[in-house]
Amino acid sequence: MEELVLVVGSTQVHLSGAGIVAPVKGCRRNQAKEVGENVVEHLDVVLHGLPAVVDDWLKMIEGLFSRVSLGEQAILRMVAASGLASYESKVVEGRVELLGLGSMDLKRGGLGVAVYVQRLNYWEGDVVSVPLSNPHGTDITTGLMMDNQYSLAAGKVNYALIAGEDIDGEIPAPATVKIKHDDLVITDWLANIFLSQDVVYNLQVGDHWIEGGAANSVWNFGVVMNSGASGGAYGLVQWTIPDPTQLLSWVIEDDRAARFAGKLVRPVMRLHTAVTTDDYWMRCKVKQGEAVEYSRWQKLTPYSKIQILPAVHIPPRDLKSAEMFGVVFAVEVQRNVSGTHSMAIDDIDLLPVDGFRHYFNLGDGGLSPNEMLVDELGEGLIYSVGGDAALRKLTHQATGKGIWLVPGEDQCIRIKFDDLNGNCNPNQHVALQLSYRPRRKKL
Repeated sequence: MEELVLVVGSTQVHLSGAGIVAPVKGCRRNQAKEVGENVVEHLDVVLHGLPAVVDDWLKMIEGLFSRVSLGEQAILRMVAASGLASYESKVVEGRVELLGLGSMDLKRGGLGVAVYVQRLNYWEGDVVSVPLSNPHGTDITTGLMMDNQYSLAAGKVNYALIAGEDIDGEIPAPATVKIKHDDLVITDWLANIFLSQDVVYNLQVGDHWIEGGAANSVWNFGVVMNSGASGGAYGLVQWTIPDPTQLLSWVIEDDRAARFAGKLVRPVMRLHTAVTTDDYWMRCKVKQGEAVEYSRWQKLTPYSKIQILPAVHIPPRDLKSAEMFGVVFAVEVQRNVSGTHSMAIDDIDLLPVDGFRHYFNLGDGGLSPNEMLVDELGEGLIYSVGGDAALRKLTHQATGKGIWLVPGEDQCIRIKFDDLNGNCNPNQHVALQLSYRPRRKKL
């Protein structure tokens, strides 16, 4: 190996390579062994020098491992050969054993020690920015524009494509997500932000999108043209019974339905007009042939135009063929109140959940203009920074497993968000950046 360094806090101990200093003369790395979810590195280190110098080194290395046991951050950094990239692995604990005759060898001016370093079972490379592409730009790493709707006619898209060849490593790596509120026209502070990742769904970019105005209904239904709606229109439906009823339905055509392949999706609905009472209940229904899948019932949140509906499979089961009848996706509603009821549905995102993240604001604050929300998934950190990116503050928390970038696989990121007033403006936009540290199992 070209270089091997133990780093504890700001202290660096070179065990192999050009940076070694007395009394270290060299190091041999033995075959690592897996211990549960971690790996133990067995390093034979040769020490040579005056007994006092060697003894000081032993006390120093034991002291470093004591600091690790108390929670101080430590890594093992390695360069396997000249010209190769540097990789790091987080150290969990360590210990030292004397080899040969132990301390009796000190009088001969040399000593062999076995250093056992328990680390995480993967190595991480340097931070790499991910090139993102959509109609707003190609291979953008400084922040790709992401709209709050999908309408090719309006030139607005809420997705970003990632080429598999741009993701290095051997195993999936957690992404650091940066979402900047860069809209200088619509400046409402952002509250809920939904981020979805499609890796194995094999969807086309528009497969996830359902327009409210394209629905079918047995009730009094019409399409209302409105420049403030996604795609310039929304669906308005009225019904008159308090019992559960199928309100709206959409047909997902055979080839499009086949691409979903029976996988789970999270429907996120945008209402054009929010409900104002807490007595609206809704569930999703998916039908293919005679097979029907229902989600659980969920109460709609008053005064919020964005509604997170329970997850369902599309179709209810994978038929493993594009030669299939279409799938009906429907929403059923119940409001146990007499009289005429109405609902204005703008659109529904059927978001894949290979990776999924729901950022929600803390307290009464949100993401203000020119602020950036940062999600360091690998470090378990979520915070916001202003224009100078110097001072961090807590504005959001998150649920969901996050975005894990898969080496060699094409993938797609989709977004949807609302503001502190409960509005979900389809004409608002943000900028998205992703980065990661390539992960490897073996070096």
